[in-house]
Order: sequence, then C-alpha cells, then structure tokens
Amino acid sequence: MAMIRPETEMKNSGVQWLGNIPKEWSVGKVKHEFYATKTIVGDKVNDYERLALTLNGVIKRSKDAGDGLQPEKFDGYQILKEHELVFKLIDLANVSTSRVGLSPYTGIVSPAYIVLHHRKDMNPRYGEYYFLLI
Repeated sequence: MAMIRPETEMKNSGVQWLGNIPKEWSVGKVKHEFYATKTIVGDKVNDYERLALTLNGVIKRSKDAGDGLQPEKFDGYQILKEHELVFKLIDLANVSTSRVGLSPYTGIVSPAYIVLHHRKDMNPRYGEYYFLLI
C-alpha cells in the first residue's frame, strides 16, 4: 500500500468512512473511470497471441495448449490491449484462476471475459488493486 507523505496537503473526501485524502485526488464512481470494450479479432486472429488470466496475472498461452477450455477456432476471441483490465466471471468454482488482472500484453482472450479500459489519467494498476480488494 502506498504511504502518504506527512507533508502532503489533505482535503475532506466528502465520504464519511473515507475521511481525508490528498488534495490532488478525486472521488468518483467506477463507471466514470472505466468502460467495457469488446473488439472481436475475426480474421486478424493470426496477428495476436493468445492470453489467459491466471493466479499469476495475465500470461501468454499457446493456441495449441491441450489443457483447460479449448475452442476449435479463435476468431471469436476478443482483443485485450496492454494496460487493460480483464475479468473472468465464468468457471467461478475453479480456484486456480484469478477473477481480475491487468494485462502487460496485447493479445486475444475468451469472448466470455470482460475487458475494461481506463479513462483519462486513471492509473490502471490502481483499478486492478481496487477490483482485487472488493
């Protein structure tokens, strides 16, 4: 967790349980900071590597992998870009995978995943941290 320097000027957040926050911070709704994207790769499937969300974050995964859920074709997969958040809300009983991750890569992921892109100057790493905690 980030430490706030003692000399940081603070302001009231306007949220009772939150208290004071650094002056340059703002408080807002998640829906104002992130939006869902879904870009199907289609015939450009060979231009992208396959990605998977794991307990170790987003990793590169072979299109020929024999383990886990495997489609016949990948043209229905969606594009996940570097610094976007990805959510896996399927197969929730599988405790060997994560539910959210920040992608260090651009590639393709299952169309069942939810991809969020951050707006403006939002730090996507904060978004990952936030969603891991809730």
